[in-house]
Amino acid sequence: MSHITPCEVRVKDSEQREELKKWLVSLHYRIILHTTKPLKNGEAYFVGERVLVNAPQSTWEHGHDCGTNIELFKELARMTDSVDDGRNWFTDGNGEWARHQNIEFSDGRVFNGHKATSEEIIADFKNIPR
Repeated sequence: MSHITPCEVRVKDSEQREELKKWLVSLHYRIILHTTKPLKNGEAYFVGERVLVNAPQSTWEHGHDCGTNIELFKELARMTDSVDDGRNWFTDGNGEWARHQNIEFSDGRVFNGHKATSEEIIADFKNIPR
């Protein structure tokens, strides 16, 4: 399993940054304290208020900027290349979301969605007030 989505968030509060660091470590991210090289998948870099993960491009042209939205950052940062490990979101494209691909809801409906892309997750965050 490898974390795959390059993204960044700005966190002004040092306590929140420390909590975010602990959370990333719990997902098996490797914390990088200083680097001049692009990050590899599964690496997190803290610089000032910025937190970056999975940044293969040194110019950061392919990363998702989450602004100050820590919850969006967490959803993107937890994405893996695994098909169904409980960390990824799945969607049917019609508003139904689940953490696993093939599940049966309590009302008998069967959810058979696809692994959500980072773009679908971002669009969902824009459409749902948090």
